[in-house]
Amino acid sequence: MHKPIQYPTLTTRQQQLFALLLEEHVSTASAVGSNRLAQLTGMAYSSATIRNDLAKVEELRLVVQPHTSAGRIPTELGYAYYVDMLMQTATLTRQHKRAILKALNESRSGDLEEMLSRVSIALSRASSLISVILSPRFEDSILHKVDLVRLSTDKVLIILTLRTGFVKSMVLELQVELNDADLALTVQFLNERLSGVKLSELKSEIEERLLPLTERINSRLVDLVLDSTYQLFDAKSVDLHVGETRHVLVHPEFSDIDLMRGVFELIDDRMQVINLVNRGLHSPSEGIRIAIGRELDSEHLHGCSVVTTSYLLGESVGNISVIGPTRMNYSWLVSLINFTSSAIHRRLAG
Repeated sequence: MHKPIQYPTLTTRQQQLFALLLEEHVSTASAVGSNRLAQLTGMAYSSATIRNDLAKVEELRLVVQPHTSAGRIPTELGYAYYVDMLMQTATLTRQHKRAILKALNESRSGDLEEMLSRVSIALSRASSLISVILSPRFEDSILHKVDLVRLSTDKVLIILTLRTGFVKSMVLELQVELNDADLALTVQFLNERLSGVKLSELKSEIEERLLPLTERINSRLVDLVLDSTYQLFDAKSVDLHVGETRHVLVHPEFSDIDLMRGVFELIDDRMQVINLVNRGLHSPSEGIRIAIGRELDSEHLHGCSVVTTSYLLGESVGNISVIGPTRMNYSWLVSLINFTSSAIHRRLAG
């Protein structure tokens, strides 16, 4: 359990100057000097006043000078202070909203994984960051029906349709040929034994429910369903959808080979990603979690941050995250993933 951050006290003017410095640095990736801040404030304050205030803000460890003669940049503590104390909600453009909605509208009805894959790509393009969407956990989802579709003489696609309208599927490879009568009878008995039951219960009860069928229908197919139980009925498993990763390379931070390698190694590790998106210490608005730099507890990701929210499918919850450099537009990203979450929820509820 992390202790609450004890932030320093800033005057109203120091807060204004610090917020301007941070937002300018996020926009330009350059250190920001007092002359530039004077321009941004419309010369409301003298350069001497700004320098004195910035010196105080630096003393409080919210900014740092990367070089003696350079301007200043925010520290990790500074980003955290901004997110928790100063950040305002940003407005999305119609263009970015349309990109997310287009991905949703182009997805096949009922195919949850295809939809999440399309949205993760759209989100990575819109944000120029790495997007990660975790499918919901289906502990409480109820199986509506089972279908078997012949793909070839020795392959069958098993499709589980949930009461939410979404599906889980898997290809089963047979060692013996299955005729149409066997297939139809197997579907009938599978539905009699499995429909209307929670997936979490099916996982523990599947053998008890299906073993009596081996004496009445094709036992090889029943055996295949039993062998595939953990993958098909694992209510706690989640699918991971990572958007196009190349877009993050536009950020100068990713010229650091170690940082780039650390991020790309992480997104190849399913469990690390799942743990990562649940680490957020900051919640500037309801449902949002943000982890900044060393809060990620990864030596390779000290220069990165993660912004996460959730979405609902019935009673099940999935996550939407963006991963990128600590120098990111947190306000805009919160609005973007909140919009994405709402759009997914509307599509799933519709």
